[in-house]
Amino acid sequence: MRWRNGIAGASGWLVLLVVVQAQTPPATVDRSVRAALRKVEKSGKITAGVHAVDVASGAVITSWRADSLLIPASNQKAITAGAAVLALGSRHEIVTDLIAHGVRADGTLTGSLRLRGEGDPMLVSEVVLPRIAERVRKSGIRRVTGDLLVDDRLFDQVFRGPGWPSGARNPSWKPFLAGVSALALDYGTVRVRVGAARSDGAWARAKIIPAGAGATLVGRLATTTNRKRHVISVNRKPGRDVIRVSGRVLVGTKRQDLPVAVHDPALSFARALLAALRREGVTVDGVVRRPQADEFARGGHLVARLATPVSAVLPVMLRHSQNHCSEMLYKHCGAALVDAGSFAGGGRAVRKAFKGAGVDLGPCVIADGSGLSRDNRVTATHMVKALHAVWTHSERKTFVTSLAYGGEPTTTLRRRYRGLGKRLHAKTGLLDNVIALSGFIETTGGRTIVFSILMNARGSFYRGTMRSAQAEVVSALARTGKGS
Repeated sequence: MRWRNGIAGASGWLVLLVVVQAQTPPATVDRSVRAALRKVEKSGKITAGVHAVDVASGAVITSWRADSLLIPASNQKAITAGAAVLALGSRHEIVTDLIAHGVRADGTLTGSLRLRGEGDPMLVSEVVLPRIAERVRKSGIRRVTGDLLVDDRLFDQVFRGPGWPSGARNPSWKPFLAGVSALALDYGTVRVRVGAARSDGAWARAKIIPAGAGATLVGRLATTTNRKRHVISVNRKPGRDVIRVSGRVLVGTKRQDLPVAVHDPALSFARALLAALRREGVTVDGVVRRPQADEFARGGHLVARLATPVSAVLPVMLRHSQNHCSEMLYKHCGAALVDAGSFAGGGRAVRKAFKGAGVDLGPCVIADGSGLSRDNRVTATHMVKALHAVWTHSERKTFVTSLAYGGEPTTTLRRRYRGLGKRLHAKTGLLDNVIALSGFIETTGGRTIVFSILMNARGSFYRGTMRSAQAEVVSALARTGKGS
């Protein structure tokens, strides 16, 4: 049985309407791009790397500092997704199993249940937990004399990537920094669900979803009739799943879910499953724990299986730039391709996947799968080569249509490049001092161009300047006519 589930979310920026009609000779396009980049680099605070190639002929349309190693931000997700498509294929499934070990008789399993994961990032607790529990009950098991084992051994126990944001502004409980484990629910988070406030002065209701996940909720939420005082704050103590909630809730407010990244995603999953089993009438006598190194590594009887294909993961990580989703697929590639479900293993897997397609990533630094890490370094040339390799692959359509198109609702391009619409499919990238955009554009001259625009600044006050220059480059590329 296969269950495919997802959660979507996105953020947007300025509305950029690019209306393109006339065709421009490639030489003129190159001059326009260079003029825009000279202007943006004039301050000496910004470095840009741009490369654009005709996918059919391989002709270079324009190139500017294309071999400069720059931070790609979330353009790294396109590299991770491309590696997965090239080496695993879009039909490759990431599975999660519940396995019974022991002897079953008269409704009792004399032994243990083992929850085994491969890093499926698409598991939604409110759907998955009752279904697994129901499968256990339908299998005839009513009691387990042993433990519920948390088998996340396919990945290492390093949940945070190298070079990830940290410090007071970026605590580990922030959802975009959720830990990467072979077992996780809801993108590695639990939700503080705040119920409707009924009257001024009363305490508002709050609880943890999913129930039984092992998180402890402390603090209280007052109610208010003053809209300006409606503020809810949540945080988690470092290294623990103690979540503090405070603030005021406006009377009449509808239910709100506030996500909080958990300390240990795998243990949280298993504890929530234990609670779901109890609700289904299945008793587990033992505890939730990780197995010993060689304990129940193989064998047993399959009770329930969930499977998500790579094709279901790609749109979430590319259109909506979901970090946890990207890192889970990245580590899964490491486990599947080089037998190392780690951040370093993911990097080796990405290189292997592209080398198999004829692309040597050479000096690039592949530190993580989402682009959160500031240790990542990519050149515009290598980004274009990587994307071109996917373009020539049999699963081109799956990859390209997983990218956001210009102005696509709910995606990271929802307010940008509306004038281009589906002529542009690209991955955005954004960090404090980084702007990036890489993908494919169909020109007014009928050509398809694969391009990469990477911009890094020394300081965080140049985002608008870089974004304007990026729009100029995209507009120029979109006008590219025929010829050489």
